[in-house]
Amino acid sequence: MKKFIFSALACVAFAGSGFASNEVVIEKQDLKTDITNSEFSLEEFAPCQVEFWVYDADGGFLDYVHKLTDTETIGGCYQFAGQLMDDYIAEHPGSTISNVEIIY
Repeated sequence: MKKFIFSALACVAFAGSGFASNEVVIEKQDLKTDITNSEFSLEEFAPCQVEFWVYDADGGFLDYVHKLTDTETIGGCYQFAGQLMDDYIAEHPGSTISNVEIIY
């Protein structure tokens, strides 16, 4: 009976050792980065987003288009959107575009 109890305890001890941690501790280092001279500013970065839906000649859904570009003016954003839609119509003759959204 003693051998059985010791065997059971040995099994429990062996199984419990699987939960033991072999952790390696590395001291935490404080990292601080000062950004004083940036290569860009928010005023210079003007993203332009263009979204629209394309339907085929039968009115069936063909594609959803979402494109981004960097422009300096809202006029450039509208020009980008117009060119993008013209290209899509040229690629898919008879298609129509709807739900146009231009975010500048």
